[in-house]
Amino acid sequence: MEQVSKIILNDSKIDLKNQEFYWELYERWFDIYLKDVELFREMYKNDFILWGYASLRKMYMMMIII
Repeated sequence: MEQVSKIILNDSKIDLKNQEFYWELYERWFDIYLKDVELFREMYKNDFILWGYASLRKMYMMMIII
């Protein structure tokens, strides 16, 4: 039982390094996405539906890249 917990702890240390990398990656991705959403808001000031569609489509396309 102790060996299993040690293995799990060792695995979690490895995962923490990967989680930090992915967290930074997703922070950068989210910053880029928010800038694009602001751009779409400027482009489609009067049309909320087009602004929402463009924002969702951008999110979908960026998720495919990652």
